[in-house]
Amino acid sequence: MAGPYRGRVVLGGGILCGIGLLGSAQALAADLTLPPPASSSAAASTGSVATTPSYGTNGQAGPQTPGPGPGTLTILPAFAIGESYNDNVNLGPRGQALGAFITTLNPSINILDDSSRLKLNALYSPQELIYYGDISTQHLQQNLQSNGELTLIPELFFLDANATITQAFLNPTGPIGATTLTTNNNLQEVQAYNVSPVLKHRFGDYFSSETRYTLGYVTTSGEQLPPLLSNEAKQVFTSGDYFGRFGWSATADVLRDKDMSLANSPLSNTTFKDEYVRFDPKYAIYRGLALTAGIGWEHVVGPTVTIQPYEVIWDVGFQFTPNPYTKLSATYGERYGGSDIEIDGNYNPSPQTNFTISYTKQVQSSQAQFAAAQNLYGFNQSGLLVNLQTGQPVPVGIANGQLINLQSGLPLNFGSSFGGGAQGLSSYPFISKIFQTGVTLTRGRSTYAADIFYDTYKVQAPPSNQRTYGATLSYTRQLWPALSGNIMGTYSRTSVSGNPGVFGGSLGGNTKLYAATAGLSYNLSETATAQFTLTHSTTESTTSTGTIDDDVMTVMYQKRF
Repeated sequence: MAGPYRGRVVLGGGILCGIGLLGSAQALAADLTLPPPASSSAAASTGSVATTPSYGTNGQAGPQTPGPGPGTLTILPAFAIGESYNDNVNLGPRGQALGAFITTLNPSINILDDSSRLKLNALYSPQELIYYGDISTQHLQQNLQSNGELTLIPELFFLDANATITQAFLNPTGPIGATTLTTNNNLQEVQAYNVSPVLKHRFGDYFSSETRYTLGYVTTSGEQLPPLLSNEAKQVFTSGDYFGRFGWSATADVLRDKDMSLANSPLSNTTFKDEYVRFDPKYAIYRGLALTAGIGWEHVVGPTVTIQPYEVIWDVGFQFTPNPYTKLSATYGERYGGSDIEIDGNYNPSPQTNFTISYTKQVQSSQAQFAAAQNLYGFNQSGLLVNLQTGQPVPVGIANGQLINLQSGLPLNFGSSFGGGAQGLSSYPFISKIFQTGVTLTRGRSTYAADIFYDTYKVQAPPSNQRTYGATLSYTRQLWPALSGNIMGTYSRTSVSGNPGVFGGSLGGNTKLYAATAGLSYNLSETATAQFTLTHSTTESTTSTGTIDDDVMTVMYQKRF
């Protein structure tokens, strides 16, 4: 990871330009009127909703800048400078640790637009890390979160684009620290890009149609994993008001993922295919309760995952939405060669209380998952980053060198799909099962948050498995109007078995991660924030890495313009 990344600065700048012309997440194109979000835990403690990323401690946002109004273009630059000391910057086992001071230079720019033609929210935050001490080097880490939708023909033709750049662990049982302030090459930069031309049309009160083609590309900084090119064509018909209580949708989807490596890969130039058609009726029994069903067929085939050709898929379930702040849906059926359960629930009775639960099963490659992770997030009309599954805000910021969810203090996209343990990067298609539940409570000046996750990843050939589970607890306290404090603890356990090299080059074994963070954030003014953060992590592994202890102390100043 040491040394500058080839072409990264030019690429990052080009991304912003491209996003400004194209931009957007798929979900934004489907629905540009997400429900108004409630205050996040981080924002609630300060009495405001975060509309602009803030450099806070792991769990606490600083002063916020209002989002743009309709039809406006807003450019929000900022600059942060920090000094850190890491006593194990190389993530070496006990007795082999090397310490270093790290100077962090972190400019950022947030571009928001809500005009009639363009919906855009892009945050680009490159970070130059300068190490001196037992290790002297420097390198650039990039962070990008961007979505946009360009209207080419009103109410008919749109162009969506999204891009993400962040850091992810290559090997889930290798050296893993609590921050990205490290020189260990187990940390890789992941870049994911998607562009989608979309046709939409409504046929009166009868039904609406959406035709979408998506071209995606995912690449990593190292050469351990090949780049991935994906092509997806999707057609969806959805019933209109004419059908009354009886609603329905019909979907046809064809996905191709292609390994773009030229040599020395077991999956070189092979293609993963996932295609299906299905019909999903829904009947509203009464207001707030509907019965759902689905029937269709699928064909999934790849070098490491093969489902019975043209297998029949089905499910039955319900949707329960008795009020605007309660949502629960669940289905049971057969898909991906076995039983399939889907659960999605959210209870948000006030800005101070939020419960979530989710369980999903799907077939995909790890790199495709990173590319699709963007679809979990989008921006509402207020310019606020929200979870598109729940409509709830996701307070984001930069802390310890990475784009994080300020509510949990965990990386926004990576680790597990919900910011849990380290998944590891892999080119092998796999069957994933992901469970997450969490609660956030704000009482007075205090905010409490807890998250539990359990993820499994299975490759059929060569037979390999990864299992990750853990929990995170955090407490945030508004000590004074300008001063807030946060403590957080995380535990995760990752086990890998089967064929070596399937999951990020892992040789198998178990890895336990214990991490704790404490921080203070002081608002010097409406546009300036100072932070102090202490982080400790201990990684216990049955692999050759052994036990790794890592302590990081950071002082940072950020100015927003």
